[in-house]
Amino acid sequence: MAMIDDLVEAVARAGRLPPDQAVLAVDGMLRFLAARLPSPLFGELQARLQVTTTPDPSAAPSTGPSDATAPTPRTP
Repeated sequence: MAMIDDLVEAVARAGRLPPDQAVLAVDGMLRFLAARLPSPLFGELQARLQVTTTPDPSAAPSTGPSDATAPTPRTP
């Protein structure tokens, strides 16, 4: 299991959210960090979380799981 999956599970537990909403919450957090962290630091975070895609910090807020630029954490 990738660390991103662990993060999604932790968010779901802590927020008492269904897994699909936890995925959206983690996606939003990653977009926020992508827009504000220096690229090397965010790249390191992505590598450690094993995120497979890069969010576009200039993109509009995610409208849901169909957003092609969003990181795609696997649901538990």
